[in-house]
Amino acid sequence: MAFGGVTDEIKALTAYTNASGDAFIFGGTCKGEIIRWNAAGIKLNSISGHPEHSTMCLSAIDDFIFSGGGDGLIKQHKHQGEHIKTFDYHSNEWIRSISVQGDVLISTSNDNNMAVLPSYSVEEPNPVICSGHTDWVSSHVFHNGVIFTASYDKTIRQWVSEDSGYTTSFTYIGHENLVTSVAIASGLLASSSRDETVKLWRIQHEDQPGQLVANIMFGGLLRYLVSDSRQLYVVTSDNTIVQLSTPDLAHVITTFVQQNTKAFQNAKKTLEESLATGIKKLQRKKDRKVSEKEKELRAAAAAAQKEAAAAQKAAEGAVEGEGGEEEETAEPDGDGDGDGGEEAAAAAELSEEDSAALNDFKEKQNCGLEAAIEKLRNESTTRINSLIHHTVYTVTPKELIEKPFIMPRISSSNPLTTACLLVTPTHRELLYSQQSTIHTTNSNLNTLTV
Repeated sequence: MAFGGVTDEIKALTAYTNASGDAFIFGGTCKGEIIRWNAAGIKLNSISGHPEHSTMCLSAIDDFIFSGGGDGLIKQHKHQGEHIKTFDYHSNEWIRSISVQGDVLISTSNDNNMAVLPSYSVEEPNPVICSGHTDWVSSHVFHNGVIFTASYDKTIRQWVSEDSGYTTSFTYIGHENLVTSVAIASGLLASSSRDETVKLWRIQHEDQPGQLVANIMFGGLLRYLVSDSRQLYVVTSDNTIVQLSTPDLAHVITTFVQQNTKAFQNAKKTLEESLATGIKKLQRKKDRKVSEKEKELRAAAAAAQKEAAAAQKAAEGAVEGEGGEEEETAEPDGDGDGDGGEEAAAAAELSEEDSAALNDFKEKQNCGLEAAIEKLRNESTTRINSLIHHTVYTVTPKELIEKPFIMPRISSSNPLTTACLLVTPTHRELLYSQQSTIHTTNSNLNTLTV
Protein backbone atom coordinates (compact mmCIF):
# COMPACT_ATOMS: atom_id res chain seq x y z
CA MET A 1 0.00 0.00 0.00
CA ALA A 2 1.36 3.43 -0.97
CA PHE A 3 0.86 6.55 1.14
CA GLY A 4 0.29 9.57 -1.08
CA GLY A 5 1.26 13.20 -0.73
CA VAL A 6 4.66 12.69 0.91
CA THR A 7 7.62 14.73 -0.31
CA ASP A 8 9.69 15.11 2.88
CA GLU A 9 11.22 12.70 5.35
CA ILE A 10 8.71 11.24 7.83
CA LYS A 11 9.94 11.66 11.41
CA ALA A 12 6.90 10.48 13.36
CA LEU A 13 3.90 8.18 12.91
CA THR A 14 0.75 7.53 14.93
CA ALA A 15 -2.64 5.99 14.29
CA TYR A 16 -6.18 6.53 15.56
CA THR A 17 -9.41 4.57 15.21
CA ASN A 18 -12.66 6.41 15.97
CA ALA A 19 -15.83 5.04 17.54
CA SER A 20 -17.15 4.08 14.10
CA GLY A 21 -14.09 1.93 13.44
CA ASP A 22 -12.55 4.29 10.88
CA ALA A 23 -8.75 4.23 11.05
CA PHE A 24 -6.49 7.20 10.34
CA ILE A 25 -2.72 7.47 10.08
CA PHE A 26 -0.83 10.66 10.97
CA GLY A 27 2.72 11.40 9.90
CA GLY A 28 5.04 14.23 10.94
CA THR A 29 7.72 15.46 8.55
CA CYS A 30 11.17 16.97 8.89
CA LYS A 31 9.71 20.33 7.80
CA GLY A 32 7.07 20.41 10.51
CA GLU A 33 4.09 19.30 8.44
CA ILE A 34 1.50 16.86 9.79
CA ILE A 35 -0.22 14.65 7.20
CA ARG A 36 -3.41 12.64 7.74
CA TRP A 37 -4.24 9.55 5.66
CA ASN A 38 -7.12 7.13 5.75
CA ALA A 39 -6.60 3.38 6.14
CA ALA A 40 -6.13 3.03 2.37
CA GLY A 41 -3.17 5.45 2.39
CA ILE A 42 -5.10 8.29 0.71
CA LYS A 43 -4.01 11.71 1.90
CA LEU A 44 -6.93 13.55 3.50
CA ASN A 45 -5.29 16.80 4.59
CA SER A 46 -2.11 18.35 5.93
CA ILE A 47 -1.47 20.65 8.88
CA SER A 48 1.24 23.25 9.31
CA GLY A 49 2.45 22.01 12.67
CA HIS A 50 5.98 23.24 13.33
CA PRO A 51 7.23 25.36 10.40
CA GLU A 52 11.01 25.28 9.86
CA HIS A 53 11.33 22.55 12.50
CA SER A 54 10.80 18.80 12.52
CA THR A 55 7.63 17.28 13.89
CA MET A 56 9.28 14.87 16.31
CA CYS A 57 6.34 13.00 17.87
CA LEU A 58 2.56 12.63 17.57
CA SER A 59 -0.40 11.47 19.64
CA ALA A 60 -4.00 11.27 18.43
CA ILE A 61 -7.19 11.11 20.49
CA ASP A 62 -10.86 11.83 19.80
CA ASP A 63 -10.96 14.76 17.35
CA PHE A 64 -7.47 16.03 18.17
CA ILE A 65 -3.91 15.44 17.05
CA PHE A 66 -1.09 16.57 19.37
CA SER A 67 2.40 17.16 18.01
CA GLY A 68 5.78 17.87 19.56
CA GLY A 69 8.39 19.73 17.57
CA GLY A 70 12.02 20.65 17.34
CA ASP A 71 10.91 24.17 18.27
CA GLY A 72 10.17 22.99 21.82
CA LEU A 73 6.43 23.48 21.38
CA ILE A 74 3.48 21.12 21.71
CA LYS A 75 0.55 21.92 19.44
CA GLN A 76 -3.05 20.77 19.48
CA HIS A 77 -5.02 20.68 16.24
CA LYS A 78 -8.30 19.20 15.13
CA HIS A 79 -7.87 16.31 12.74
CA GLN A 80 -9.03 18.52 9.88
CA GLY A 81 -6.33 21.11 10.65
CA GLU A 82 -7.84 23.81 12.88
CA HIS A 83 -5.30 25.01 15.44
CA ILE A 84 -6.60 24.84 19.02
CA LYS A 85 -3.69 25.54 21.39
CA THR A 86 0.06 25.83 21.68
CA PHE A 87 1.77 24.63 24.87
CA ASP A 88 5.14 26.14 25.70
CA TYR A 89 6.82 24.90 28.88
CA HIS A 90 9.86 22.90 27.75
CA SER A 91 12.38 25.76 27.55
CA ASN A 92 12.44 25.72 23.71
CA GLU A 93 14.13 22.30 23.75
CA TRP A 94 13.15 19.48 21.38
CA ILE A 95 10.07 17.53 22.37
CA ARG A 96 11.03 13.86 22.38
CA SER A 97 7.74 12.11 23.15
CA ILE A 98 4.10 12.92 23.87
CA SER A 99 1.02 10.92 24.79
CA VAL A 100 -2.54 11.69 25.82
CA GLN A 101 -4.26 9.70 28.55
CA GLY A 102 -7.85 10.93 28.87
CA ASP A 103 -7.49 14.63 29.58
CA VAL A 104 -3.85 14.31 30.69
CA LEU A 105 -1.03 15.32 28.34
CA ILE A 106 2.42 13.82 29.02
CA SER A 107 5.60 14.98 27.30
CA THR A 108 9.38 14.58 27.55
CA SER A 109 12.08 16.84 26.22
CA ASN A 110 15.74 17.67 25.80
CA ASP A 111 15.32 19.97 28.80
CA ASN A 112 15.88 16.81 30.94
CA ASN A 113 12.30 16.93 32.22
CA MET A 114 8.98 15.21 31.89
CA ALA A 115 5.90 17.44 31.98
CA VAL A 116 2.41 16.29 32.97
CA LEU A 117 -0.52 18.52 32.09
CA PRO A 118 -3.42 17.37 34.31
CA SER A 119 -5.99 18.86 31.96
CA TYR A 120 -5.08 20.13 28.50
CA SER A 121 -8.66 21.32 27.92
CA VAL A 122 -8.75 24.02 30.63
CA GLU A 123 -8.35 27.67 29.67
CA GLU A 124 -5.00 28.15 31.44
CA PRO A 125 -3.32 24.76 31.79
CA ASN A 126 -0.75 24.40 34.56
CA PRO A 127 1.84 21.69 33.84
CA VAL A 128 3.62 19.68 36.53
CA ILE A 129 7.33 19.67 35.68
CA CYS A 130 8.98 16.44 36.83
CA SER A 131 12.73 16.81 37.33
CA GLY A 132 15.21 14.10 38.23
CA HIS A 133 16.94 12.98 35.06
CA THR A 134 20.31 14.58 34.39
CA ASP A 135 20.19 14.33 30.59
CA TRP A 136 17.67 14.34 27.72
CA VAL A 137 14.47 12.39 28.39
CA SER A 138 14.10 10.40 25.20
CA SER A 139 10.89 8.45 25.69
CA HIS A 140 8.06 7.54 28.03
CA VAL A 141 5.28 5.02 28.42
CA PHE A 142 2.12 5.11 30.56
CA HIS A 143 1.01 1.87 32.24
CA ASN A 144 -1.60 1.26 34.98
CA GLY A 145 -1.42 4.83 36.25
CA VAL A 146 2.40 4.83 36.35
CA ILE A 147 4.74 6.69 33.97
CA PHE A 148 8.13 5.30 32.92
CA THR A 149 10.74 7.60 31.36
CA ALA A 150 13.93 6.74 29.48
CA SER A 151 16.88 9.09 29.50
CA TYR A 152 20.29 9.71 28.01
CA ASP A 153 21.55 9.61 31.65
CA LYS A 154 21.41 5.77 31.24
CA THR A 155 18.49 5.31 33.64
CA ILE A 156 14.75 4.64 33.55
CA ARG A 157 12.56 6.32 36.15
CA GLN A 158 9.20 5.17 37.45
CA TRP A 159 6.88 8.05 38.37
CA VAL A 160 3.79 7.87 40.56
CA SER A 161 1.18 10.52 41.31
CA GLU A 162 1.61 12.01 44.77
CA ASP A 163 -0.42 14.92 46.16
CA SER A 164 -0.41 17.53 43.39
CA GLY A 165 2.64 16.25 41.55
CA TYR A 166 4.66 13.21 40.53
CA THR A 167 7.60 11.63 42.30
CA THR A 168 10.15 8.99 41.33
CA SER A 169 9.22 5.77 43.12
CA PHE A 170 11.97 3.66 41.56
CA THR A 171 14.97 4.03 39.28
CA TYR A 172 15.98 1.18 36.98
CA ILE A 173 19.78 1.09 36.66
CA GLY A 174 21.66 -1.30 34.41
CA HIS A 175 22.26 0.22 30.98
CA GLU A 176 25.80 1.25 30.21
CA ASN A 177 24.90 3.86 27.61
CA LEU A 178 22.03 6.26 26.90
CA VAL A 179 18.54 4.74 26.96
CA THR A 180 16.68 5.43 23.72
CA SER A 181 13.15 4.21 24.48
CA VAL A 182 10.84 2.27 26.79
CA ALA A 183 7.74 0.15 26.17
CA ILE A 184 5.46 -2.29 27.97
CA ALA A 185 4.90 -5.81 26.62
CA SER A 186 3.29 -8.76 28.40
CA GLY A 187 3.53 -6.97 31.73
CA LEU A 188 7.27 -6.41 31.41
CA LEU A 189 9.06 -3.08 31.09
CA ALA A 190 11.33 -3.09 28.03
CA SER A 191 14.13 -0.62 27.36
CA SER A 192 16.52 -0.14 24.44
CA SER A 193 19.92 1.49 24.62
CA ARG A 194 23.01 2.51 22.73
CA ASP A 195 24.79 -0.15 24.79
CA GLU A 196 23.43 -2.57 22.14
CA THR A 197 20.95 -4.29 24.48
CA VAL A 198 17.26 -4.55 25.07
CA LYS A 199 16.61 -5.14 28.74
CA LEU A 200 13.41 -6.56 30.19
CA TRP A 201 12.47 -5.64 33.75
CA ARG A 202 9.93 -6.80 36.26
CA ILE A 203 8.00 -3.70 37.24
CA GLN A 204 8.51 -2.47 40.79
CA HIS A 205 5.53 -2.37 43.12
CA GLU A 206 4.87 -2.75 46.84
CA ASP A 207 5.57 -6.49 47.16
CA GLN A 208 8.07 -6.85 44.31
CA PRO A 209 11.31 -4.99 43.61
CA GLY A 210 12.06 -3.69 40.15
CA GLN A 211 14.25 -6.41 38.72
CA LEU A 212 16.26 -6.90 35.54
CA VAL A 213 15.29 -10.35 34.26
CA ALA A 214 16.50 -10.45 30.66
CA ASN A 215 19.41 -8.88 28.85
CA ILE A 216 19.16 -9.32 25.06
CA MET A 217 22.45 -8.60 23.31
CA PHE A 218 22.11 -7.29 19.74
CA GLY A 219 25.67 -6.38 18.82
CA GLY A 220 24.54 -3.11 17.22
CA LEU A 221 23.26 0.26 18.36
CA LEU A 222 19.53 0.37 19.05
CA ARG A 223 17.46 3.33 17.93
CA TYR A 224 14.15 2.59 19.62
CA LEU A 225 11.47 -0.02 20.21
CA VAL A 226 7.68 -0.13 20.03
CA SER A 227 5.13 -2.61 21.33
CA ASP A 228 1.61 -3.68 20.51
CA SER A 229 1.39 -5.16 24.05
CA ARG A 230 2.06 -8.65 22.68
CA GLN A 231 5.15 -8.19 20.52
CA LEU A 232 8.20 -5.97 20.74
CA TYR A 233 9.68 -4.48 17.56
CA VAL A 234 13.26 -3.27 17.87
CA VAL A 235 14.81 -0.90 15.32
CA THR A 236 18.59 -1.02 15.12
CA SER A 237 21.03 1.49 13.67
CA ASP A 238 21.99 -0.97 10.90
CA ASN A 239 18.38 -0.80 9.67
CA THR A 240 17.20 -4.12 11.03
CA ILE A 241 13.77 -4.50 12.61
CA VAL A 242 13.58 -7.40 15.05
CA GLN A 243 10.36 -8.84 16.40
CA LEU A 244 10.44 -10.38 19.89
CA SER A 245 7.68 -12.77 20.93
CA THR A 246 7.21 -11.47 24.47
CA PRO A 247 4.58 -13.89 25.81
CA ASP A 248 6.89 -16.84 25.16
CA LEU A 249 9.87 -14.88 26.39
CA ALA A 250 8.04 -13.98 29.61
CA HIS A 251 7.24 -17.65 30.16
CA VAL A 252 10.86 -18.68 29.71
CA ILE A 253 12.08 -15.90 31.98
CA THR A 254 9.59 -16.94 34.66
CA THR A 255 10.76 -20.54 34.40
CA PHE A 256 14.40 -19.46 34.55
CA VAL A 257 13.85 -17.29 37.64
CA GLN A 258 11.86 -20.05 39.36
CA GLN A 259 14.76 -22.43 38.85
CA ASN A 260 16.99 -19.95 40.63
CA THR A 261 14.47 -19.04 43.33
CA LYS A 262 15.52 -21.65 45.90
CA ALA A 263 19.22 -20.75 45.71
CA PHE A 264 18.36 -17.06 45.75
CA GLN A 265 16.01 -17.39 48.74
CA ASN A 266 18.59 -19.39 50.69
CA ALA A 267 21.30 -16.83 50.00
CA LYS A 268 18.89 -14.00 50.86
CA LYS A 269 17.92 -15.74 54.12
CA THR A 270 21.59 -16.07 55.07
CA LEU A 271 22.14 -12.37 54.43
CA GLU A 272 19.04 -11.42 56.43
CA GLU A 273 20.13 -13.63 59.34
CA SER A 274 23.58 -12.07 59.19
CA LEU A 275 21.95 -8.63 59.30
CA ALA A 276 19.84 -9.58 62.34
CA THR A 277 22.92 -10.97 64.10
CA GLY A 278 24.89 -7.82 63.28
CA ILE A 279 22.13 -5.60 64.66
CA LYS A 280 22.03 -7.63 67.91
CA LYS A 281 25.80 -7.31 68.28
CA LEU A 282 25.60 -3.56 67.78
CA GLN A 283 22.77 -3.37 70.34
CA ARG A 284 24.73 -5.37 72.91
CA LYS A 285 27.81 -3.22 72.32
CA LYS A 286 25.77 -0.07 72.88
CA ASP A 287 24.13 -1.49 76.02
CA ARG A 288 27.54 -2.51 77.40
CA LYS A 289 28.95 0.98 76.88
CA VAL A 290 25.93 2.59 78.57
CA SER A 291 26.16 0.12 81.48
CA GLU A 292 29.87 0.81 81.94
CA LYS A 293 29.26 4.54 81.85
CA GLU A 294 26.46 4.29 84.39
CA LYS A 295 28.63 2.10 86.62
CA GLU A 296 31.45 4.62 86.37
CA LEU A 297 29.17 7.53 87.30
CA ARG A 298 27.57 5.65 90.20
CA ALA A 299 30.97 4.58 91.55
CA ALA A 300 32.11 8.20 91.43
CA ALA A 301 28.85 9.25 93.11
CA ALA A 302 29.29 6.61 95.87
CA ALA A 303 32.87 7.76 96.49
CA ALA A 304 31.76 11.39 96.60
CA GLN A 305 28.93 10.56 99.00
CA LYS A 306 31.30 8.63 101.24
CA GLU A 307 33.81 11.43 101.22
CA ALA A 308 31.08 13.90 102.07
CA ALA A 309 29.89 11.71 104.95
CA ALA A 310 33.44 11.44 106.29
CA ALA A 311 33.92 15.19 106.02
CA GLN A 312 30.66 15.78 107.88
CA LYS A 313 31.71 13.38 110.63
CA ALA A 314 35.09 15.06 110.95
CA ALA A 315 33.37 18.41 111.24
CA GLU A 316 31.24 17.15 114.12
CA GLY A 317 34.42 16.10 115.94
CA ALA A 318 36.11 12.76 116.45
CA VAL A 319 35.28 10.68 119.50
CA GLU A 320 38.27 10.77 121.81
CA GLY A 321 39.81 7.69 123.36
CA GLU A 322 39.91 4.07 122.48
CA GLY A 323 36.36 4.02 121.21
CA GLY A 324 37.23 6.55 118.52
CA GLU A 325 40.29 4.55 117.51
CA GLU A 326 38.19 1.40 117.19
CA GLU A 327 35.53 3.15 115.14
CA GLU A 328 38.10 4.42 112.70
CA THR A 329 39.61 0.99 112.30
CA ALA A 330 36.16 -0.50 111.74
CA GLU A 331 35.42 1.69 108.70
CA PRO A 332 37.60 -0.14 106.15
CA ASP A 333 35.27 -3.17 106.34
CA GLY A 334 32.86 -1.37 103.98
CA ASP A 335 35.45 0.41 101.88
CA GLY A 336 37.01 -2.37 99.74
CA ASP A 337 36.53 -3.42 96.19
CA GLY A 338 34.48 -6.47 97.17
CA ASP A 339 30.77 -7.11 96.72
CA GLY A 340 29.82 -4.72 99.47
CA GLY A 341 31.61 -1.81 97.77
CA GLU A 342 30.16 -2.66 94.35
CA GLU A 343 26.64 -2.92 95.79
CA ALA A 344 27.07 0.42 97.49
CA ALA A 345 28.25 1.96 94.22
CA ALA A 346 25.36 0.44 92.28
CA ALA A 347 22.90 1.76 94.86
CA ALA A 348 24.36 5.24 94.88
CA GLU A 349 21.99 7.90 93.61
CA LEU A 350 23.18 10.11 90.78
CA SER A 351 23.12 13.86 91.03
CA GLU A 352 21.07 15.83 88.54
CA GLU A 353 24.30 16.72 86.75
CA ASP A 354 25.39 13.07 86.53
CA SER A 355 21.90 11.98 85.44
CA ALA A 356 21.97 14.55 82.66
CA ALA A 357 25.44 13.40 81.63
CA LEU A 358 24.26 9.76 81.54
CA ASN A 359 21.19 10.66 79.47
CA ASP A 360 23.37 12.64 77.07
CA PHE A 361 25.71 9.66 76.75
CA LYS A 362 22.76 7.32 76.11
CA GLU A 363 21.44 9.68 73.41
CA LYS A 364 24.80 9.78 71.65
CA GLN A 365 25.10 6.00 71.81
CA ASN A 366 21.56 5.59 70.40
CA CYS A 367 22.38 7.94 67.51
CA GLY A 368 25.57 6.02 66.84
CA LEU A 369 23.63 2.76 66.97
CA GLU A 370 21.04 4.01 64.46
CA ALA A 371 23.79 5.14 62.07
CA ALA A 372 25.62 1.83 62.40
CA ILE A 373 22.40 -0.16 61.81
CA GLU A 374 21.53 1.99 58.78
CA LYS A 375 24.99 1.36 57.32
CA LEU A 376 24.62 -2.37 57.96
CA ARG A 377 21.15 -2.40 56.35
CA ASN A 378 22.44 -0.55 53.27
CA GLU A 379 25.31 -3.01 52.88
CA SER A 380 22.89 -5.92 53.22
CA THR A 381 20.46 -4.36 50.70
CA THR A 382 23.30 -3.87 48.22
CA ARG A 383 24.31 -7.51 48.57
CA ILE A 384 20.70 -8.69 48.19
CA ASN A 385 20.25 -6.51 45.09
CA SER A 386 23.43 -8.02 43.73
CA LEU A 387 21.88 -11.44 44.20
CA ILE A 388 18.75 -10.28 42.36
CA HIS A 389 20.77 -9.06 39.39
CA HIS A 390 22.58 -12.38 39.18
CA THR A 391 19.29 -13.95 38.05
CA VAL A 392 19.43 -12.04 34.75
CA TYR A 393 18.81 -14.12 31.65
CA THR A 394 21.24 -13.11 28.90
CA VAL A 395 21.01 -14.07 25.24
CA THR A 396 23.11 -13.17 22.19
CA PRO A 397 22.16 -12.69 18.50
CA LYS A 398 23.18 -16.30 17.74
CA GLU A 399 20.96 -17.55 20.56
CA LEU A 400 18.11 -15.36 19.33
CA ILE A 401 17.97 -17.53 16.24
CA GLU A 402 18.41 -20.80 18.12
CA LYS A 403 15.92 -20.10 20.91
CA PRO A 404 12.34 -20.79 19.81
CA PHE A 405 10.86 -18.16 22.12
CA ILE A 406 12.58 -15.20 20.46
CA MET A 407 12.21 -14.81 16.72
CA PRO A 408 14.08 -12.25 14.63
CA ARG A 409 11.59 -11.55 11.86
CA ILE A 410 12.49 -8.56 9.78
CA SER A 411 15.74 -7.61 8.11
CA SER A 412 16.52 -4.76 5.77
CA SER A 413 19.43 -4.13 3.43
CA ASN A 414 18.13 -0.69 2.45
CA PRO A 415 20.72 1.99 3.36
CA LEU A 416 17.99 4.50 4.22
CA THR A 417 17.38 5.15 7.92
CA THR A 418 14.26 3.70 9.48
CA ALA A 419 13.06 6.85 11.23
CA CYS A 420 9.92 5.57 12.92
CA LEU A 421 7.84 2.47 13.39
CA LEU A 422 4.14 2.04 14.11
CA VAL A 423 1.90 -0.91 14.85
CA THR A 424 -1.66 0.06 13.90
CA PRO A 425 -4.42 -0.27 16.53
CA THR A 426 -5.90 -3.29 14.78
CA HIS A 427 -2.52 -5.11 15.11
CA ARG A 428 -2.83 -6.02 11.44
CA GLU A 429 -0.21 -3.74 9.95
CA LEU A 430 3.31 -2.66 10.73
CA LEU A 431 4.24 0.73 9.29
CA TYR A 432 7.71 2.18 9.13
CA SER A 433 9.20 5.15 7.34
CA GLN A 434 12.41 5.52 5.36
CA GLN A 435 12.96 9.01 4.07
CA SER A 436 9.70 10.03 2.36
CA THR A 437 8.42 6.49 1.93
CA ILE A 438 6.12 4.67 4.32
CA HIS A 439 6.28 0.89 4.09
CA THR A 440 3.50 -1.36 5.30
CA THR A 441 3.31 -5.08 5.93
CA ASN A 442 1.56 -7.64 8.07
CA SER A 443 2.79 -7.20 11.66
CA ASN A 444 3.02 -10.95 12.20
CA LEU A 445 5.30 -11.56 9.24
CA ASN A 446 8.11 -13.99 8.73
CA THR A 447 10.27 -11.96 6.36
CA LEU A 448 10.34 -8.47 4.99
CA THR A 449 12.06 -7.21 1.89
CA VAL A 450 12.50 -3.46 1.74
